[in-house]
Parts: sequence; structure tokens; C-alpha cells
Amino acid sequence: MSNDIFVELISGITATVIAIGSALYAYFVTDRQKKKQELEMEKLRSELQDNNSERNARRDYEYEARKKLYEEYEPVFFRFSETAEWAYYRIKGLANRAAEGRFDEKSWLKYDSYYLQSTIYYLMAPLSYYILLRRRLTFVDLRVDKNIYSSYILGKILFASFSDAFVIAQKMGVPYTPFEGANHTRQDIPIGITENIADLIIEVDSEAVDSWKVLSLAKFQNIFKTGKNSDLQFFEEMLMAFHPQRLPVLWGTLIVQVIIYKVIINLRKGSGASSKQVLLKEISKAIDDIDISDFDWHQKSQQGDRQYEPELLHLFSCAHKYIEDTIEEYY
Repeated sequence: MSNDIFVELISGITATVIAIGSALYAYFVTDRQKKKQELEMEKLRSELQDNNSERNARRDYEYEARKKLYEEYEPVFFRFSETAEWAYYRIKGLANRAAEGRFDEKSWLKYDSYYLQSTIYYLMAPLSYYILLRRRLTFVDLRVDKNIYSSYILGKILFASFSDAFVIAQKMGVPYTPFEGANHTRQDIPIGITENIADLIIEVDSEAVDSWKVLSLAKFQNIFKTGKNSDLQFFEEMLMAFHPQRLPVLWGTLIVQVIIYKVIINLRKGSGASSKQVLLKEISKAIDDIDISDFDWHQKSQQGDRQYEPELLHLFSCAHKYIEDTIEEYY
């Protein structure tokens, strides 16, 4: 065999071996990549299934949570918003009676037991409904509906306002030192006393919280006939001394409540507040909706006297600031 033929034969064999090797290499590499891709696809399918399962589970949970929330919340909130209206008009009435001179020497709150008892009831009944909401709902439940959560925050601020006199006084620029000297009247209600009075208005039929309800005014008045309750007496004595001029910090607290009540009344009629920003706008809107002259307690020398309007505007501005700051803290 000549050298040329031998060289060609070797070259051919080499080329064939290389071709076969390349084909085998390509086959194994492709097969390995294919298996890797299949594994990755399987992993992806598994993750998608897990995500879908998690999403479905969360959707089912939120659906059930919303359903439970609406069942628990709506009936109580309806009554809460009704009593908010009662409280709003009673506070307005306090301003009107002060303007008529009814809280001077012979104060209606001191000598008219019905007016005193009904005032306590109207100011405390909304807080009783807040307690019912608080005991029937959980934080997790509330978070599934931001409109309801915003309403709950308003109730929380409302409930705490009676005990927050020092902060409200600071916003108003009014000195408040109730523990210094004999003539410094208390203008706040400690949170424990607030809760005890609000609890007195709740009728507990059984251990099931969903059966609890707020007493009627007539039943609440019966409590006064059974003997003095020390917490009720604390509030009674404060109200007996009430006049917006004598107790300016308590009056500032009631103006805070007026704004919150107006927001609650508006939310009942509207679509709710779906975020903190919307809630803050609702508060500004509520203040715009309030005729502040309804809360002018000064006895007027003539019809249409507006000399105290700057003082009223300042009071509502301070109350607005207090509510906004508290929302930032709670929300």
C-alpha cells in the first residue's frame, strides 16, 4: 500500500472518529441540557402550583374573613353611626344651651336629672358600640377591608379623646394643671373610667359577645336608681360644673368628637375611606361641612354677631390638628 493511500485512509478514519465523537458529544450535551431544562420546567411548574395554591388559599381566607367581618361589623357600625349622630347633636345642644345662659347659676346639668343622664348616655353610647366592635373583631380581620379599618381608627381616637386632655390642651395652647390647687377642676376622664362607664351601657345576655347590645336610654336611667356608681359619679360631677368657658379643655375634647362624629356620619352615607390619605381628606371635608356657628356658646348681644368666629376657627383648627396627629400615630 502506497504512503498516499495510507495517509488518506488514516485521515478518513480520523474524520469518521471525530464525527462520531462530535455526534456523541452533541447527543450527551443535548440530552443533559434537555434533562436540565425538564428539571427547571418541573421546578417552575411546582412553584407556579405552589403560588397558585397560596394565592387561592389567601383569596379563600380573605373572602371568608371579609364575609365574617361584614357579618360582625355592619350591624354594629350602623348603630354606632346612629349614636354618633345623637352625640353630635347633643354637643351642639350644649353650645346652644350655654348661649341661652342655661349653664350659669342654675345649670340644667346640675338640677335637671334627665338632661344630665341623657347627656352622659348620648356622649357614651358611641363608645359602647366601639367596645362591641373591638371585642368582636380582630386586627387581622380589620386589615382585609381598609374602609372598615379607617372607621375603626376613628372609634379608637374617639374613645381615647376623653383621657387625652393634656395633649388637646397643648394643641389649644391652654394651660391644664388639674392636680395643682383646690380650684383646678378635672377636665379629662381616665381611660379606665371611660371604659367602665361605656361598659355599664352594654347589656350582657350571655358569654357570646355577638349577643351583647347597648342599653336603651330608659334602661340606662334605671342604673341611677340602683345607687351611685363611682365612675358615673366622676363624670356627673364634671358635667355639673360644665360650661365651655369654665372647662375649655373638656369643650375642646367635645369639638374633637364633633369632627369625628361628622366624619362617621358622612362615611355612613358615602363609600368609605380606603386609605389614610382618603381618611385625612374626609376629615377636612367634614370640617367644611360643619357650620361652626352652631358651636358658638357665647351669649350674643344681637342676632348675627360674629365677633367670636376667630376663636371658633382656632378651636376647630386645633381639634383638626389633634385628629390628624393621632391618625398618624394609630394608622
